[in-house]
Amino acid sequence: MNAKKILILSPCPLFPTVMGNQVRIKFLIEELNKRHCVDLITLEDRKNYSMHDAHYKKICHKHYPIIIPNNKDNVIGRVFYSLGRRLVYLLFGIPSQYYYPSLPQIQREIHGIINRNDYDVIQFEYWFMGKFIKKLKQKLYLTVDTHDVCHEKTEKEFQTIYENSRKQRFIRRELSKIKELEHYYLNQCDTIISISSSDSIYFENNFPRKKVLYIPIGMDLKDFLSYPTIKNNKPTVLFYGNLGTLQNIHAFFELWNEIFPRIKKEIPKAQLKVVGANPPDTIKKLSSLGYVEVTGFTNCLPDILSSCHLKILPMKIGGGFRTRLIEVMASGVPVIGTYIGVDSLAFENDVHGYISDDYNILTHKAIELLRNDEKRQHMGIECKKFVESHYTTEKVYGKLSQYYFDLELS
Repeated sequence: MNAKKILILSPCPLFPTVMGNQVRIKFLIEELNKRHCVDLITLEDRKNYSMHDAHYKKICHKHYPIIIPNNKDNVIGRVFYSLGRRLVYLLFGIPSQYYYPSLPQIQREIHGIINRNDYDVIQFEYWFMGKFIKKLKQKLYLTVDTHDVCHEKTEKEFQTIYENSRKQRFIRRELSKIKELEHYYLNQCDTIISISSSDSIYFENNFPRKKVLYIPIGMDLKDFLSYPTIKNNKPTVLFYGNLGTLQNIHAFFELWNEIFPRIKKEIPKAQLKVVGANPPDTIKKLSSLGYVEVTGFTNCLPDILSSCHLKILPMKIGGGFRTRLIEVMASGVPVIGTYIGVDSLAFENDVHGYISDDYNILTHKAIELLRNDEKRQHMGIECKKFVESHYTTEKVYGKLSQYYFDLELS
């Protein structure tokens, strides 16, 4: 039992931190580095990554940025590699998230870093960062942090969005290729990290010889947990998430078209607060309505979240862990959502909110909570207790740190 030298491979920069996967990777590295020596490789899309050097120095031992060839500062390269990505997709069904990390020049840099250092463990974030395994010369302990079951996420998107599309044939082939590659790289690993209990069951059933660790997303929740609930006399429904992603845009319009109109009919004073970066114009323009507020990105999250009565997440596509739900629950706000929306949490129905894929039930429960202050406030207290005991960085990532410390390597 001893501290390990660990290399983490991330497909994205960690700063500025705006996406849920960045939050996870950042806090995971920060916690591991307290006990182990952690180096980090990130794929960067800009040459000015050095402006975040101070942030990286705080969380890891050494940071190795690799500039992807289609970076935003290289117009010709961006066009060339974009055409290459489309070509291999059309010919072979290679998904875009696998294309760039697998480019020969990227792989050469990754192998150069591995060969110059004496690592005990290599952990790669998402299966599509695993191409380096194919030419790995030395025997190293390999871990994949899956973030979700990628081919299942793609299949849900296909069933919801593309089933009657002209792209159907290409999406089916892409789905098959993602499943093939995902299973291949997971089979090469010693340990598979899952982010939800349902993912753990899938991995245990499909990879019975692998060690499966359940490590959800841990977060720094002090500001949310300590912030007092703000009294708001207007019944306020919250939608919170990065509005630059397809899954969140789709979920918002499910709320806007299918659920909120019925809430508004029963509770005329109901308000809708839409919080999150990158809202498209189709959402921004709703601010012209007197009962809708679209904040965009904000640094005042505890204040805004604590003024809401409940969050609704009618998500039908997407995967991964819902970091925003943790912040909402830490603010004492109950959550109502579909199984895809909230099943990544160990969420208890009728205690922390409500789960159903039936919009009639979701609408009924939302109206019930908006009218019942006592029940809603009690649920809010239970939400705070729940996330404080399950999802702080120390409780979540401390488990992975201990696992690596206890790991006996031959």
